[in-house]
Amino acid sequence: MTTIQQINSELLNLMASRYLQLKDPARTIISTANVSNPPTDAELDSAFDAPANLPTGFIGLVDDNGAGTNYWLVCADGTNWFYVGLTVAV
Repeated sequence: MTTIQQINSELLNLMASRYLQLKDPARTIISTANVSNPPTDAELDSAFDAPANLPTGFIGLVDDNGAGTNYWLVCADGTNWFYVGLTVAV
């Protein structure tokens, strides 16, 4: 006999495996590409891919050259890149 706990566990495992196969725009990807200040369209294409190849609403972070000093929050609408520089909290 199957218990509710077993069913819930199996359901969660199934949902997790399906979730990992999706191109979910809410999942944040971090790139350590070396980019300009501000990053160019070509640099963001190289770091993530062209916006046309990403899901609409894609959100990513660029840790410039992996240095942990300059971060850019970027998003794509299927055609264009948008960005904002992030400031270290003190």
